[in-house]
Amino acid sequence: MVTDRYVRERMMLYAQNNPKRYAGWAALIGTIFGLPLGTLLAVVLEGWPLPWPTALLPITGMGIACGACPATVMFYSLRRIKPLPPDTDLAQLRTALKLVGVGVPGADPATNALAARVAEQTLSYPQWTKTITVGFLGLTGLGVFVTVQRIQDDNAEALQSGAFTLYAVAGLVLTQVMAARQNRNATKLRDAVLHDNTPRPNEEPER
Repeated sequence: MVTDRYVRERMMLYAQNNPKRYAGWAALIGTIFGLPLGTLLAVVLEGWPLPWPTALLPITGMGIACGACPATVMFYSLRRIKPLPPDTDLAQLRTALKLVGVGVPGADPATNALAARVAEQTLSYPQWTKTITVGFLGLTGLGVFVTVQRIQDDNAEALQSGAFTLYAVAGLVLTQVMAARQNRNATKLRDAVLHDNTPRPNEEPER
């Protein structure tokens, strides 16, 4: 069986040129994965066995949070960028993505130009920094509140809610650090390509 080496690149081009369809698939897949996460959240908050139907609230909420919300944000974000041509060379795009990731141009001018376009796309995506921070802080506050209540009640499930709180804090920190690094490297590469005055073959150096 032959494995496609460029799955990420194909998905990227498809998403940019078909934002509605991509958002629809993302909503479906996100909901499918969100339902078991909602069940886990219900267990953490309400204990086991689950008191139906009150457990449907966190389960349904997590399904929506992992499905409809990310898909809506994704569609809005994709509509704000200038898509790459559908026939973009996949191997060249893979190299360009790597260059954007490290923030350093390569040796090929054409690939560098593509990397600069990808960097512009990266910087055009809404950052949603405040929204992400508020969301994770809300989850953290909820986890701390539940954990404190269970500790005061000598509830053995306090460990579960404490672990949930640590997970929320770690998610917030990791998300913000990765986003900041990505934007920083994209800016470095874009500026390096735009200000690149290195003589090319068959070009006379400036005097």
